[in-house]
Amino acid sequence: MKKIIGLSIFILITLSGCGDGDRFVFSGESENWRVEYEAIIYDETSEETFGSIMYKGAEPSPKEINYIIKSESDEKSGKNISLEEGSTTISKGSCRGCAITQEDEEMEVEITWNGKKENLTLKNE
Repeated sequence: MKKIIGLSIFILITLSGCGDGDRFVFSGESENWRVEYEAIIYDETSEETFGSIMYKGAEPSPKEINYIIKSESDEKSGKNISLEEGSTTISKGSCRGCAITQEDEEMEVEITWNGKKENLTLKNE
């Protein structure tokens, strides 16, 4: 019984810490791609980010892509990223003591695959 109470208290403390931050969801589409990028802001200098890239084109999905996501506060990129069933996740990242994602930012995304390139803009929903 003591273990259950202790575990319950631990879970409540952990979950209460997750709900304090702002959550921004940025998304955008191009002819062949849909990108979603999420930022959870914990305070003025710390955040957690993650997202996904999904292929929506008419041709068969490429096996690999390269991407660059540029914002005012950060730049993330991936090379030779494998797609599973036409999608991939953007690496989860976090920082403390950093410049954080702003609610009104627009992010520029460049995706290259099979000798092709598309650009799109992500905006907060």
